[in-house]
Amino acid sequence: MPPVNQGSRTALITWTVAMSIACVVAVILCFYFYIDSSHAREALATAQTKYKDIIAEGALNSSDVADAKAAKDKVGLPASASVVDVLLKERDDLAKLAAGSDYAGAVSSAPTTMKNALDRAKKAGGTMPSAANLSDTVNALSNALGARQTEVENLKAQLGDANKKLQADAGEMQAMRQAMDQQLAKVRADADAATASASTDRTSKDEQLKKISSDFDAQLKAATENINQQQVQIGDLNKQINEKNIMIAQLQQRLGDIRPNVANQTVRQADGKITSLPGNGIAYIDLGNGDHVVPGMTFEVYDRAQGVPPPGDPATIENLPAGKGSIEVLSVGPTSSECRVVKTQLGQNINDGDIIANVVYDKNHKNAFFVYGNFDLTKDGPPGPNDQPRPQDAEVIKRLITQWGGTIVDKINVNTDFVVLGKEPVVPEYTKEQLNDPLMVAAYNKAQDELQKYDSIVDQAKALHIPILNQPRFLYMTGYYDMSKR
Repeated sequence: MPPVNQGSRTALITWTVAMSIACVVAVILCFYFYIDSSHAREALATAQTKYKDIIAEGALNSSDVADAKAAKDKVGLPASASVVDVLLKERDDLAKLAAGSDYAGAVSSAPTTMKNALDRAKKAGGTMPSAANLSDTVNALSNALGARQTEVENLKAQLGDANKKLQADAGEMQAMRQAMDQQLAKVRADADAATASASTDRTSKDEQLKKISSDFDAQLKAATENINQQQVQIGDLNKQINEKNIMIAQLQQRLGDIRPNVANQTVRQADGKITSLPGNGIAYIDLGNGDHVVPGMTFEVYDRAQGVPPPGDPATIENLPAGKGSIEVLSVGPTSSECRVVKTQLGQNINDGDIIANVVYDKNHKNAFFVYGNFDLTKDGPPGPNDQPRPQDAEVIKRLITQWGGTIVDKINVNTDFVVLGKEPVVPEYTKEQLNDPLMVAAYNKAQDELQKYDSIVDQAKALHIPILNQPRFLYMTGYYDMSKR
């Protein structure tokens, strides 16, 4: 066995001892850090359990928390104050602003306060808010107060005007009284002077007083006679007004006697007739260049034996004056015009000699038309959701009238020949709740005004015995009923 080096053995022992000590220290440090980590986890769990009911973890980085942190100076708290302190301070400030007390007092008194305020606003005629909150309650009470203040200001203004008038009247009476007092004082002074000078002067002054009294009685009598004369004049004027009203009624009756009625032959007269039917949907009529016929004009064709039917009741769509069919002028010759047959009624045939009519056309006279309302030229039934009467279609009606030789007037008078009316305005039916909406109230009022104006036009036309044509009757009596839908 070789000899062992004593120095190497010492170094080995030293190294072994050092490593053992290092291992022991490492194990101790591991136990220490493990225990410290356990304490940290327990502290974290305790903190999460403690604050999870106060604020969610995800809300810690929200803008609301950031705003609360930035508001410490605004609410008068030091920089060391917590976010909860800021929120509580803002809550208390808001409660004090709303109710003048702490939060619990504000929450307790707010419903009663709002109810009392709404009751007072309602009694004052104010508009009730749809939601019961403090802001809307204050606005309702403020609006009611403003309305009452406006009424008070108006009453004050009326009272001021009344006071001014009263003062003016009092001033006039005072001036008259002063003038009378001065006159009486002068008379009395004269009478006293006369009494002092001689009894004969008293007699003279008595006569003067009698004269003044007599003059006053004469003036009173003259004023009374003047009033009586004015009353007589008023009676004469009322009599003249009654006579004028009777004359107007008589003139309207005479006007009705000479006006064309919607059922008489003036409205139902024919404008021409069919002269030939060569075929292929072509027809010739006996109207030419000298008769003011233009291409594009339409006529309704009626049986020559039955003639043009009466227009019927313009308030309904029953008994419409439909003929055998309708034709459209294609070209105009010297004495006749070529037309195409637009449509033939089912079961009807257009024959030679059948008459034609267009209520607008008159080769000897320009008829005056008053057109009012909204028209629906795409259909003749009740308007659907995508098919409503439109003001634009009224312009189409006016354009057709002028093209066919008529004139358009902007008001109804004795020179108006026909009144053409569009769809009668319909007033919507709303519930009481819907009428709380200002937009629905405005729509309801607008529909009411339109219906009143419509009825007024009907009354004017009837009073002057002017024929009234609604849309389908006008279209049939011009031969344009089927053309209008294209």
